Amino acid sequence: MPDLLRHVRTLADEIGPRCAARARELETAGYIVEAAKGYTHQVWTEPFPTYTVSLWQWFLFLCLALAGGLALWWQPAVALVLTALAAGCIAARAPGRNRGGWPLRRRMGQNVVTVVPSLGAIRERVVLIAHYDTGRQLSEAVRADRFQAANRLLVGSVPALPLLALAGLVAPHGVWAWIGLAPVLGIVGAAALSLGPAATGSDPGATGLENASGVTAALQAAEAAGGAPLRHTEIWAVFTGCKQASMAGLHAFLDRHGRVLADAQFIVLDRVAAGGLCYSLGEGGLPHRRADADLVGIVREAAAAHPEWGVGGIALRQARTEAYTAQARGHRAMALMGAGGLAGPDRVDRAAVDRAVALVRAVAERVDRRACQQEEESVG
Repeated sequence: MPDLLRHVRTLADEIGPRCAARARELETAGYIVEAAKGYTHQVWTEPFPTYTVSLWQWFLFLCLALAGGLALWWQPAVALVLTALAAGCIAARAPGRNRGGWPLRRRMGQNVVTVVPSLGAIRERVVLIAHYDTGRQLSEAVRADRFQAANRLLVGSVPALPLLALAGLVAPHGVWAWIGLAPVLGIVGAAALSLGPAATGSDPGATGLENASGVTAALQAAEAAGGAPLRHTEIWAVFTGCKQASMAGLHAFLDRHGRVLADAQFIVLDRVAAGGLCYSLGEGGLPHRRADADLVGIVREAAAAHPEWGVGGIALRQARTEAYTAQARGHRAMALMGAGGLAGPDRVDRAAVDRAVALVRAVAERVDRRACQQEEESVG
């Protein structure tokens, strides 16, 4: 059985759902370690503490905002503290910087880190990122309609509450409390829109197929690099856990290696077997982050050289991959993903995975050629 199908079947059928920091996610890490030993001796795991469900963190922030909104009637000072804290937490969570989960139970997750060294001195680094945990995924209709409406309600409601509380301290009278009813109702509506679908939406992750193809593509791309190392470009293939817990695995990895990889090119491989391979031009709603222009240019050049791959760019207006978090922390990053849905291991678009591996290799080779040119210029 080809490696692609073997990896996908093992992850989707034999191991199955891989919830954040749970036993099957840890089992998956062991599987990835053994697979990676086939192409490099530089492979290790990095444990980190994490909470397991980001939904409850979100719910906590909404409760803080609601409590502050209700306190407008009796204690504007208390309302100011609570609403300002909620607004700050939600604002920090939007770009992926807030990893608060202090009231929640913590477990140990882990990342798998592999490195394929270059033949000569290291002048460039390409970092492949693929998460291996699964989680609840909603339909595109729910994602587009309900979550977009919920985000608008939150953006309009949460920042207004601390301003109203401050006004209530400066000029205390009942009108500020009554005005506060509007943002309070807006927050309740946002909670209903976002938390409701999360409890009732579809759950393709339950099949274990969630990003099995991303892990497979990263393993195959790193294996190809191990068989034919680049001259001055080091390849990192990083398999992150706990992506569904506010991307805790990627944060833990960047905490440890962010300085070393400050100038690296990050490529996130996310569900690439879903068909219609695309690269991200930008991600997220508020704030919206554009993919690194230099990296986009390299990918476009590689895709243009192979029109038969059918690779195109796409702007994600609401959805966020781990590339968004890497960008929020100051790194050059973009995502490769499939544009369709995953129905089952037997319907995985194997050609899409092969195209993703070939595209990653083409990008790494272009990065390496630039590194070689820089070496020649420095010598000359």
